[in-house]
Amino acid sequence: MNDVSDEHLMGKAMQGSKDCFEEIVQRHSTNLLRFVGSRVSVAQDAEDIVQDVFLIVYTHMNRFNCEGSFKAWLYTIAYNCRTSYLRKKRVRQRPIEVPVRTQASPEDIVAQRHDVESVWAMASTLSTAQSSALWLRYREQMDVPQIAQVMHKSRIHVRVLLHRARTRLAERMSEPVK
Repeated sequence: MNDVSDEHLMGKAMQGSKDCFEEIVQRHSTNLLRFVGSRVSVAQDAEDIVQDVFLIVYTHMNRFNCEGSFKAWLYTIAYNCRTSYLRKKRVRQRPIEVPVRTQASPEDIVAQRHDVESVWAMASTLSTAQSSALWLRYREQMDVPQIAQVMHKSRIHVRVLLHRARTRLAERMSEPVK
């Protein structure tokens, strides 16, 4: 079923195919967990949110337009569930602590700063909107119109969020290591 589109699988799921819905869950669970977990620090809570997302998808699948992008619809639900969770918990993002190195060589500093996970750790310190826009653009490879749909923002607003997020990341990456 790997060569079948998500939209086609969702259409079959809407007709009652549980196998197609299971395939959708398997395809997207890991990435949704990463997306939700990028802002939710408790792993069990992130897993619960992802489970809620798939429950909403299952119970409201009749609202999906098979002509539209399933991925954008799915991430809209995930974004809203995560935002709702954060609003209820009023979670303040704890700053990521970067280990302090003493007498690090310039090569070590460059290698550390350009490590992908370090970049995402820095991205998680940005505003929720900025880090979500970056995540959807670069991890989920969504285009600006899809991100705008997921985040309920205009395309211009998404472009501004992405620009500001990249600018802030560049500033933070150029800061000297303490």
